[in-house]
Amino acid sequence: MNVLVDYFRAGGPLMVPLCVLCFTIYLWILMLYPRLRRACAVSRKMQGLLHGLAPGEVRETVRAWAADHPGLVARVAQYAVGGSLETGAVRDRLAEARLAEVPPFQRELAILRGMVAAAPLLGLLGTVKGMIAGFFILSTRGAASIDLLSHGISEALVTTQVGLVVALPGFAAAYAIARRLRELEVTLDRFESHLMTSLSGRWAEEGT
Repeated sequence: MNVLVDYFRAGGPLMVPLCVLCFTIYLWILMLYPRLRRACAVSRKMQGLLHGLAPGEVRETVRAWAADHPGLVARVAQYAVGGSLETGAVRDRLAEARLAEVPPFQRELAILRGMVAAAPLLGLLGTVKGMIAGFFILSTRGAASIDLLSHGISEALVTTQVGLVVALPGFAAAYAIARRLRELEVTLDRFESHLMTSLSGRWAEEGT
């Protein structure tokens, strides 16, 4: 524990915002990634439900399923079949629901990327601050103040290290979340295709 305290003190005052940023980034990841994973899994289950569905059971089946599976996909599906079941109307309602549900994930991902990008910049700021302090001490007091000089150098190196340690896993997590978001959009496209196929069968059946 004492080693961690000494390490924290060696980084100087910028260690506080770096630690806060680190906590915020990983909390953000832990909140965002599971939500996207659940949404993708639920969307795949919804496609399986629509596969082979009797044409006249689309609205009732989707509503019953959405009531038992709350979440993004359930809200999109329930809104899509909430009005007319004509193909054009359903497509419009699906587009409206997606515009309401998907962009918040995109905004959260953009915020995460911004925080991750800020971590190495804070580390670089600590590096510059530590080097300036070290050179100032060296120019004013000379080699006699080697302890103060080493403190400035340690501050420069520690903040750089912490900034990179925070940023590198954050970049990987942001990439994984971006892939999940693309997967969600693809699964929603497939859900729309399955729903349109079921409704087309319904209208073809009614036409006969």
